[in-house]
Amino acid sequence: GLGGMGKTELAKYYYLHAPRTYALRAWFNAENKEQLYAQYVDLAKANGVEFSKETPIQQQVNQIKKWLESQENYLLVYDN
Repeated sequence: GLGGMGKTELAKYYYLHAPRTYALRAWFNAENKEQLYAQYVDLAKANGVEFSKETPIQQQVNQIKKWLESQENYLLVYDN
């Protein structure tokens, strides 16, 4: 939708007041790919996923996607 229509506010409301409980919730500022990748890595590290310092970012992202697929009951919001 067009900017200024209230999409972010609606998503924030649901994120904070969801009618069900989620085991994992994350809010991503998805304005650009590099920022999104960094947030993926932060989320994964905060949940015990480890990476080698030499692991390329795209490989880290693929590993995070596999980890997310193994999770149940999660909510991811991508803003922008």
